[in-house]
Amino acid sequence: MPGADTTTPGYIELIKNRSRWIRSMVSAMKEIDAFLSPTVPCVAPTIQSVSLNLENELEFFKLNSLSY
Repeated sequence: MPGADTTTPGYIELIKNRSRWIRSMVSAMKEIDAFLSPTVPCVAPTIQSVSLNLENELEFFKLNSLSY
């Protein structure tokens, strides 16, 4: 079972590091309105490879219809 061998001091250190990470991310993202990430279940395709045009229409729809 993951974490079963975690010690109390190790857990306390984990919580401290987590809190420090959260504070640093909140500070770093203070001026950001949105955080976007790819929503396809593969390496994000290039914009050119999925730009809708006659030459790659099938590829566009293939990549945009992927699901887990």
